[in-house]
Amino acid sequence: MANEACCRFFDLGPRTVAGSRFAPNLPPDEADRVAAHFRSLSQARPAGTLDQRVVLPGGRERWVQWHDRAFFDRDGAITEFQSVGRDVTDRKEAETALSVLTAELERRVEERTAELRAANRDLESFIHSVSHDLRAPLRAIDGYLGILTVQHGKGLSADQRGLADRGRDGVHRAGRFIIEGLLALSRLSRQPLDLEWVETGDLARAVAGELVPGPGERRVEVEIGDLPPCRADREMLSHVYQNLISNPSQVHANAGPGADPALVVERR
Repeated sequence: MANEACCRFFDLGPRTVAGSRFAPNLPPDEADRVAAHFRSLSQARPAGTLDQRVVLPGGRERWVQWHDRAFFDRDGAITEFQSVGRDVTDRKEAETALSVLTAELERRVEERTAELRAANRDLESFIHSVSHDLRAPLRAIDGYLGILTVQHGKGLSADQRGLADRGRDGVHRAGRFIIEGLLALSRLSRQPLDLEWVETGDLARAVAGELVPGPGERRVEVEIGDLPPCRADREMLSHVYQNLISNPSQVHANAGPGADPALVVERR
């Protein structure tokens, strides 16, 4: 006999199956695997589970999960198999679709990674070029201001000497924060983050102290409230604070209307 579920699954009529030695039609690459599965059943291991493809009379393929059990006579010879099948076609099709999607995502990740590496190489080349081109004019400005203060220092007023000194300080800061910062950023792009606990308030105050201009320039007020410590790369976080403090409009924009930011910069 054959129940209705079995007949529906294999697209067969009960009269066709009953009394016959019906066996599912297997794709060629499945036959050896199924045969090996049944040969593996023994008195020590009488039961097993197998997922297999079957080909229906119309040529459509479906997946069935078989729970098979072998029965033995007194001499240990197999007398029969009992098999209970379960339709797992939807699950297998979902697994196949997921596998295809995963492969596509991996391909896209590889492409984006290659593009990112190429962009990093271009950025590194640009940074080295810019830093090289900036060194010469900054060195020339520093040299001319030095000559001015040495050769004509006696003829300069205190305010003039102060302006020359602040000009040289500005050149030194530019060399430190622009050129050395660009080169450091280039090196950091090739290194993993060096995470550590950072006292962000102390770091922000140190950066602000380096960026605040000298006397005679525009008045700058920096208020740094209580900032919690965090795990971060100290050098990268220092660059973040340099950008925020040197661009006060960004700080206010990030604070949002009505907010009470912990870090405020105002230029007057």
